[in-house]
Amino acid sequence: MSIPRPCERQCRTCGYWKHHSRFRIKAGHGSMSRFFPDCRDCETKQRNERKNEDRALWIMKERAREHARKTGVSFDFMWMNMNWRALVPPFRAMMSKGALCLCCGHQFLNERDIQIEHNNPPRFLGDFARLHARNISLACASCNRTKSDAPYSEWLDQQEEARLSNQANPSPSLTREPDPGPLFNWRPVR
Repeated sequence: MSIPRPCERQCRTCGYWKHHSRFRIKAGHGSMSRFFPDCRDCETKQRNERKNEDRALWIMKERAREHARKTGVSFDFMWMNMNWRALVPPFRAMMSKGALCLCCGHQFLNERDIQIEHNNPPRFLGDFARLHARNISLACASCNRTKSDAPYSEWLDQQEEARLSNQANPSPSLTREPDPGPLFNWRPVR
């Protein structure tokens, strides 16, 4: 067992002796420096574990903070008054395995693919009527990109025209029977 150097501290969580620069310093203790008992690495691990306990809640809070910062209001105003907390259960459902985009019906690639879409885009920076949760839907990145700043009703009409066009002129890849997979392609070997 090696003797720790004077510049090292022992982390309460992991038990390793680490250089004092790996610990945060408590403020307000004059000339005597006091360190937090956990190293920065353990603090980061604990913070990430708290985030992952309810990832959907954490992501929606971060997105509400971002929108609040853009509009110049507090997070509490966006979370409570604009009712962004109501978006957590649908977001949680969309993060589940096999969840589909309500607009196009495709599976989400990952949690970043689930995007906030304003049904009617805000007209100006503080347009709180259109920043309210009742004007927000969750869609995949592809649908969010195609809708852009168009009103929801116009975008729906465009999507319906595209669907009818695809139905009238189907591509060859859509007219073939899908491959059912290896279990149903079994053929006896001769």
